Amino acid sequence: MGDIVNLNHYRKRRERRLAKQHKSERSARFDRLKAERDSTRHDAEHRRRDLDGKRIERTPGDEPA
Repeated sequence: MGDIVNLNHYRKRRERRLAKQHKSERSARFDRLKAERDSTRHDAEHRRRDLDGKRIERTPGDEPA
C-alpha cells in the first residue's frame, strides 16, 4: 500500500514556485533605473520616427510597382 500524501502541500508548493517565477519575471521587467526606462523609451521613439520618415504615402490612384 502506498504512502498517504497531503495534496495541499503539493498545491501550496506549486503556488509558491509559480509566485516566485512570476516575481522574477516582473522584477526583470519593471525594476529598472529611471535612466534605463528613459533610454528605452527614447530608443523606441527614435525608431518609430525613423520608420515614419521612410513611409511611402500612396493615393488611391497609384499603382504598386
